[in-house]
Amino acid sequence: MEEAKKVLLSGPDEESFMRFVLPRIHSLDKSGSTLLHFAAQEGLVNGVRFMIENGFLLDDANRSFRTALHLAAMKGHKDVAAILLAGGANPDVQDQCGFTPLHLACQSNRGDVVSLLAPRCNLETAVDGQRALHMAAQFADAAVVEALVAAGAQLEAPDGAGRTPLWVAAWNGKADCVKALLDHGAVVEAPDQGGWRALHAACDQGQAASARVLLQGGARIEVPVRVRLSTSPRCPRLTPIWPSWGRAGGYPPGPRRMAGRVECLAALIQAGAALGGTAPEQQQSPAPSLPLHAAIWGGHPAAVAALLGAGADPEAPSPASGATALHVACAWGRVDIAQVILTRGARTEATDGLGRRPFDLVAPVQRPQFEALLAKTRSICHPPLTLCLIFT
Repeated sequence: MEEAKKVLLSGPDEESFMRFVLPRIHSLDKSGSTLLHFAAQEGLVNGVRFMIENGFLLDDANRSFRTALHLAAMKGHKDVAAILLAGGANPDVQDQCGFTPLHLACQSNRGDVVSLLAPRCNLETAVDGQRALHMAAQFADAAVVEALVAAGAQLEAPDGAGRTPLWVAAWNGKADCVKALLDHGAVVEAPDQGGWRALHAACDQGQAASARVLLQGGARIEVPVRVRLSTSPRCPRLTPIWPSWGRAGGYPPGPRRMAGRVECLAALIQAGAALGGTAPEQQQSPAPSLPLHAAIWGGHPAAVAALLGAGADPEAPSPASGATALHVACAWGRVDIAQVILTRGARTEATDGLGRRPFDLVAPVQRPQFEALLAKTRSICHPPLTLCLIFT
């Protein structure tokens, strides 16, 4: 088997082929692959042609149930794929995971192969609800999406979680795919099973370019959805501006994702997102009820600065608890954010619904840090209801 592979790689003449390759027509390697699988994977056009002409079975599958066409499509060997199709290879055969050659071509961003396969395949074959267009929206570029749409792929077909290809493209930051799908008429407000629209998905993942394309395509800013932010049985209703910094997934985002969320935040603010709106049904939830409070709760100083710079009021109380932004920063131990809020004139004597001042909520272990923060400030005026602070 190995000797035959070396002969194929060397570009054999007909005599060498007949002597070393043809006698091993039924031989298998450790993966259960034939020499036809090997030639297709390596893009050996002449070897594939010789084997087809001499009786090698086109749809023989290896132990992963992949045929030679699967391997040629995955590797982007368009000429080999064309020879296999012309010889009668089945373009809709599925491997052990349910993937067809078209699926693998989309996952590998093989635009030429997708253009070849799409008109010949069942475009609606799905794996966990994901069709070829979903996979292109996740892994490929706009050219692959265009080829699938031109071949008749359904724009609004949902996957197993109710997500359309546009939703998947937005989540994965494929702004070019988002634009291509919108240009072909994809519904910008199509929700998944949880009610999230593509704009929510883009903001949650910090995909600023996708968010901007969606806004240009008519995505609505204030559409609320249900998102579980805690173990509470109640689910607050959040608009797209909230996932730009919240912990919807339960974990704080990494630096790159957070930078993207701040860009999304800027795009949403520019488009007119409400900075002081509250979410109905959120008053009994442990999640904060104002966007500024959500940014603090999520631990995102850049988002806090962006909201304050856009005009968010640090003194606006939460309808649920009466807490101000400084209360939230102190309760969550965010010294860095508390400093930002204090520079905006936040009052240290403001009380929440239970009569507590912000620094009353500081955990004992963090009191030295907050005391050091206060030591850096000095009062310049102290009327009965106002305490103005500046940093020295």
